[in-house]
Amino acid sequence: VTNSEVRDVTDFATGEVQVYADGRPKKQLHVTLDVDGEPRSLWAKGQMLNALREALAGAKLLNGGTLKVRYESDKPNDDPRLNAQKIYLVKYAPPAEGTAVPFGDEPF
Repeated sequence: VTNSEVRDVTDFATGEVQVYADGRPKKQLHVTLDVDGEPRSLWAKGQMLNALREALAGAKLLNGGTLKVRYESDKPNDDPRLNAQKIYLVKYAPPAEGTAVPFGDEPF
């Protein structure tokens, strides 16, 4: 993990911020990873974000930590008009003690 920030979810076609029924903007987590020396982006929202929170178990995502995300399966939706939910398995290992740099104070 080399960087992390909370961003608003935007509509792919229009770029407008998506909001809940009460007007609050939907949020997602953008994580920058170093994969074989190349920067890669991971955009976590929905079930993936919930799996990440569970993997962190209340800890902060730290610079230098190791993040593994694996697609597990599709979970059928009760409403046949909706796509199946993607289920992810997430594992996180913090960096060695003394090398961690937190990414701000906002929890995700």
